[in-house]
Amino acid sequence: MHNKYNIEIIIDIIKPAMRFDEAIKKYGYPVISKDVSKTIEYAQKGAIWAINALDGLEKDGTLYGNKSFKKRYKKYKYLLNAPFKISEKCCKYIKEQPIKVYEKQNDLKPIIGTIADESKRRLDGWLKVGCNAFDIERPRSTPLAFWTEQDILQYVYLTKLPISKIYGDVVPISDQLNFFDEIGKLQTTGESRTGCMFCMFGCHRDNPNKFQRMKHAHPKLYDYCIRDVEEQGLGLGKVLDYIGVKYD
Repeated sequence: MHNKYNIEIIIDIIKPAMRFDEAIKKYGYPVISKDVSKTIEYAQKGAIWAINALDGLEKDGTLYGNKSFKKRYKKYKYLLNAPFKISEKCCKYIKEQPIKVYEKQNDLKPIIGTIADESKRRLDGWLKVGCNAFDIERPRSTPLAFWTEQDILQYVYLTKLPISKIYGDVVPISDQLNFFDEIGKLQTTGESRTGCMFCMFGCHRDNPNKFQRMKHAHPKLYDYCIRDVEEQGLGLGKVLDYIGVKYD
């Protein structure tokens, strides 16, 4: 199809290498964060670096520095005894690997809309290679990396840019002035961000979390997520119970 600038736009549908239920059955559930899930998975396999991390140590067994964000791993050591497998690999097989295969088959390089202030992992990646990483193994451009979430919301608000209805509207939430204008801090009336509907990364920090919101917005999907595997569900209820996250 073509847009108003007469630029041809080709839309392809990229299919995942496996379904979410297949991924969690084979590898494990995604909990807390990618880094934490990966550390738990490898510690269960006996990897020394992962065991050290859960003991509050660097990879070589020395103590973390006082300011190291990695010290947080220690509080998740209890997950080693979880009655279910834990892994971050669902993201690899549902999203990352299929996209990389598509790029290679079509000789394409991605432009990605991630921003650095979304996570420590993304901040570190941006600080290491910048917005345009053309000399790395997988060349890519992240032109929005140095924007903040408020930058994005301001742009949408000021330009009246159409966005997906799942986000609702962008509206002011305070009278706090900023450098550019007097609209103050902004928020969406719907979801603030989207991703895999089944993923549990970060839900321990949100109130209400995605599953509590899903219960009201999409009750059938919520039931499928929470219901036990033996009852043809995904079994997320038992996982959330174990990590102390409310979902009703």
